[in-house]
Amino acid sequence: MQLIVTKIEEYIKSKYKIYINDEFAFVLYKGELRRYAVELGVIFTEELQHEIVEVVLTKRAKLRAMHLLEKIDRTEADIRRKLRENLYPEVVINVAVEYVKQYHYIDDERYAKNYIHCKEMAMSQHEIGRKLLEKGVSKDIISKQLDLVEDRDVELIGKLIQKRCKQVEDLSYLEKNKLYAFLYRKGFALDNIDKAFRSISLDIT
Repeated sequence: MQLIVTKIEEYIKSKYKIYINDEFAFVLYKGELRRYAVELGVIFTEELQHEIVEVVLTKRAKLRAMHLLEKIDRTEADIRRKLRENLYPEVVINVAVEYVKQYHYIDDERYAKNYIHCKEMAMSQHEIGRKLLEKGVSKDIISKQLDLVEDRDVELIGKLIQKRCKQVEDLSYLEKNKLYAFLYRKGFALDNIDKAFRSISLDIT
């Protein structure tokens, strides 16, 4: 079946959506439409496909991915999401992502490690893990990186306890239960909460 340009729709200033056989294919700049003679009814040959998809769009997607990583570190999922928002074809996105991964511009293990280091004294491991999942980091990478800082939760819990009460030994049964509930809602494991209370009690005695 022949591939034919069936619709050209202005997207935003100087950018146009190109439809092939009535399905959206990609976005081209106005100058590129002229350069490659893309107009209604044009047959989308293999040569034209190679030039536009594998050369023009791929180069542009690589540059876009690198630009997105200039100021902040991002996950692979985030880069893919941004490129999809820019209407790049999936085949082009795959090439661009592999390109930046090849040079370690994106590295989800590094991202998870840095995120944990930044948040470990402000959030529970459970919260950190949930946030990383939302950012598209795999469960295996999250588990591996959190295992490396397993004992940090106890230290953080201890700081939160001491921040909320001056004398732990003076807490009533009800006050202690409320503090347990607060820490549990923050995502801390009960075992780690117990360890933190015991540690503080030992320090006091």
